[in-house]
Amino acid sequence: MRAKKAAFMVACLLVLEGCVSAAVSVAGLAGTAAMDHVFRKNVDQTVPSSIAGAHLAALNTLKRMGMTIEKDERSNDRWTIHAKAESRAINVELREVSNQSVWMSVMVPRDDFVFIKDSSTANEFNKQMAGELARLTFKRIRIATAQMLLSDLGYDTKKTDGILDRKTRNAILRFQRKTKIRADGKVSARLVALLHEKRDALKTVSTKGK
Repeated sequence: MRAKKAAFMVACLLVLEGCVSAAVSVAGLAGTAAMDHVFRKNVDQTVPSSIAGAHLAALNTLKRMGMTIEKDERSNDRWTIHAKAESRAINVELREVSNQSVWMSVMVPRDDFVFIKDSSTANEFNKQMAGELARLTFKRIRIATAQMLLSDLGYDTKKTDGILDRKTRNAILRFQRKTKIRADGKVSARLVALLHEKRDALKTVSTKGK
């Protein structure tokens, strides 16, 4: 019933815009799986990765698809990415569920009708991102995670690209000296675990202070 009402509304709007043939096509979709496909807003899924790894895989996927990143912002436990190429756009939201689990929502708005979403492109993005995530090495994901956590703790690495450059190594050394552990500049499992511990403790203090 919802799909039929939605199809009727769209058909009416299309007629007002002078798109009679399109209105007939949309009306013919009423009550079908195709109509549900057209009006599905977001494509959501859980990604088995750290949020830094999922973020890196998402960026690589968008670049492979020929998209230009227009927005890449992180706030607390979520990352928002907006990318565009010619007449299409992809909006990706990543939300940290746990240290190794991320909820991802992908929306592909249509330029011609903003209330219609292209879930087929969103599904294709998810498929390509799964492949991109599989191509990322464990080491690179670990470094990206360390970069993110170091920045959260005030040791800004400027980026989360999973590359152990001088800024990242210096940030690690500062953190290691501050916490009085061996200062070797390496991204070990122990280091990442300690970074998570310190970040979570900081979150707890921030929450209690509100």
